[in-house]
Amino acid sequence: MMKHSEKFEHYLDQFRQRMAKLVIAKGMALLATAALLLTVVAVALAARIGFPDTFMVAARLLLVATLAALAWFYMLLPRKRLEQRFDSDIEARTPEFGGRVEAYQNTDKTGNPLRELLAEESLHIASTHSPDIEIPKSEFRNAWSMAAASLIVLLLLAIAGPGNYAYGVRDLWVGWAFPGLLPPQSIEVAPGNDGIRFGGNLRIEATPLGFEPRDALINVRFSGNDWQQVEMSGADTHFEFTFFSVRQDLEYFISADNVRSPSYSVKVVDLPQIEKLALTYTFPEWTGLEPEVHDPGGDVRTIAETQVEVTISSDRTMTPGELVIGDQVIALRTDGQTATASFTVETDGQYYIAAKVGGERIRLTDDYFITIKDDEGPQIEFERPGRDWSASRIEEVTARISATDDFSIESLQLHYSVNGGDWQSVDLEEAAEKVDHVFYLESLSADQDEQAMTPGDLISYYAVAEDRQTSARTDIFFIDVQPFDRRYSQSQTGGSMGGQQGGQQNEVSGRQREIIISTWNLIREQSDQRRGDDAYVVDNSALLARLQTTLKEQVESLAER
Repeated sequence: MMKHSEKFEHYLDQFRQRMAKLVIAKGMALLATAALLLTVVAVALAARIGFPDTFMVAARLLLVATLAALAWFYMLLPRKRLEQRFDSDIEARTPEFGGRVEAYQNTDKTGNPLRELLAEESLHIASTHSPDIEIPKSEFRNAWSMAAASLIVLLLLAIAGPGNYAYGVRDLWVGWAFPGLLPPQSIEVAPGNDGIRFGGNLRIEATPLGFEPRDALINVRFSGNDWQQVEMSGADTHFEFTFFSVRQDLEYFISADNVRSPSYSVKVVDLPQIEKLALTYTFPEWTGLEPEVHDPGGDVRTIAETQVEVTISSDRTMTPGELVIGDQVIALRTDGQTATASFTVETDGQYYIAAKVGGERIRLTDDYFITIKDDEGPQIEFERPGRDWSASRIEEVTARISATDDFSIESLQLHYSVNGGDWQSVDLEEAAEKVDHVFYLESLSADQDEQAMTPGDLISYYAVAEDRQTSARTDIFFIDVQPFDRRYSQSQTGGSMGGQQGGQQNEVSGRQREIIISTWNLIREQSDQRRGDDAYVVDNSALLARLQTTLKEQVESLAER
């Protein structure tokens, strides 16, 4: 039969093993986290300076040394201390032992009856304080979760890190065994080799590829003199520097951290000076506009499909040259001190004038912008009468329409309806900005069988203007036909039934107009796409239908009375 001391020794061994495993778990969590942080910092610094070999080797050694030191101080030493201080460690986690573990360990193992007694008492306590309870799984879970999370993030950085992080992480960890993991570092320079006119400006752009330097330097020398070094100004993804009024040939290259671009040369040529630049716009046929001359010219701002003729005048005979629009090159037509070139505006962009000297393109002007203007919709309104109107059956009512457009109006129509009948259309003169149309009420009727308007009739009308792409319409207006005496004399008011019914009729007519106007506005909003909410249209349509039904019932009741 197993002695109490043997059982207790078995319990202590289990406790000791579980504490040793916890030391390893916490140490791995610390190592993984430290590895992630050191990698991120090292790669971030390396990306700034172009991943030089010496830095990567030093970072790799620092990483290994740091992880080794952490493993020594937080894994190996704690294991040794665990053997030496196990009694105090287990007592700290299980105060219920009350010093029995330390007394048991200090008791002579041979022939000491107290040892068995201490073991028996300690076993009673140990029965309710197993290693699994005193060192819970949550401590292991937290430690391993932290280690796993750090390693996963590190792996993701190595596979799909932003920018050059993926290359840097892989090179830092396995670059010693697999060379060539880093991206090539270079500096892309524009314009590179170039030529400019005497006294012109030269703008240099440098774009780092494969690294992210904090600053860049342009190294330049003029006509074989000593090299000079100037710091470039930084933009979002590149660096810039501009030479103003260049009068000598120059050579230059860009350097950033440990990366250098090739050397480039710029030739200065004494070319004709552009004294005047004029633009002639020939608009598309559909606009109906005459050509326009912009003198002085420069930036182009017009509608698409406009043909632009560029005319330049110089201080001496023009050399062969080109008009450059992006990738499109148009040869200049030269005639003494004048040169011309034409192009059709299709997209936004830039253009400049250049001379051709010895097969090289040398700028004569700076960049000019090309901007396409939008074709705005027409504007239309009724100037007269400009509101609802009351007239007798023999009057002539003049409607004056004002319609304008930024280019031309292709069609202008007046639409009218008598007493809710079919809509009639009248084509008007679209060339004029103001057009009159006369409603001859004496000969106007809703039905061809009828001879003339009668009191109570109602004319609804609106106008529509269309240009090449869009259209616009006015609000809807009304002309109501009144009896002759009511139109031209002050109506008598009184308390008779007829007066009350007349007031009710006017009220019904006014409410009907409001419903028609609201319906018209809803239709116009829908056609003009001012609202994309279908629920808005459905709800308001239902509301207008209910109002119309209610008004109909009131009219029927009034008619019966």
